[in-house]
Amino acid sequence: MGGLALVLAAIGLYSLLAFVVTQRTHEIGIRMALGAHRHHVFGLVARRVGWLLLGGLGAGSLAGWAGLRILASRDASLAHPPVWLFGVTGMVLMGLMLLAAALPARRAASIDPMRALRAE
Repeated sequence: MGGLALVLAAIGLYSLLAFVVTQRTHEIGIRMALGAHRHHVFGLVARRVGWLLLGGLGAGSLAGWAGLRILASRDASLAHPPVWLFGVTGMVLMGLMLLAAALPARRAASIDPMRALRAE
């Protein structure tokens, strides 16, 4: 079940990031027409991904910790949870998010400015 959840999370993250890049195609085209380099556009998308990553991991960690505290109050076997598990889960999700962001960021960096400006 955990593996299936990770696969669904990766698909959802990829879909969200691809949607964000698609919506910003016009802006990215203008930036590239004004002289932005590919690595600047890649950095723009990477910063957006970074903020989403920090927000999602922060909120998810707090919600997971609160849920674990609630469960621990009802079940004594969960009184001392393995804290390393939060770290491992966070690292796996971070890797998935970076992997899911690589294709949309690369696609954004290779946008032809004239085609992006004509799209509107």
